[in-house]
Amino acid sequence: MALQLGKDATIEIGVSALGKLLSHDIEVTDGVIRTTTYDSTAEENVPLGLPGGKFSVEAIFDAADVGQAALETALGAAAVTVSVYPSGASTTGEVEFTGSIVVDNYRVSGGLEDVHKVSISGTGYLAQGTVT
Repeated sequence: MALQLGKDATIEIGVSALGKLLSHDIEVTDGVIRTTTYDSTAEENVPLGLPGGKFSVEAIFDAADVGQAALETALGAAAVTVSVYPSGASTTGEVEFTGSIVVDNYRVSGGLEDVHKVSISGTGYLAQGTVT
């Protein structure tokens, strides 16, 4: 697979594209049980096999952007479906990360010599797969 640039990625919230992207981050985790016995010389870590994760995105704030609005509306509400296409294409055979997240943070910030930016994050598992 050829190298893929972060700037090429596209993100969809439900069926709406998320515009004016600056960066994104996908973290996949799995729970671990730490166990030991009286006669052990070390801890044993046992994976749970229950994937979870976090998703965050930063974009130039645009109140008219349907994707940004969908994430803002989802704050404290129901989970939303997120699809990330690292190559920018949602065509058959391309890599995708998709799943549901619960939005738990929505922040708009700006500075004296900067545009307003929106940072949005949520919790949920985005599974890596291939567009079919």
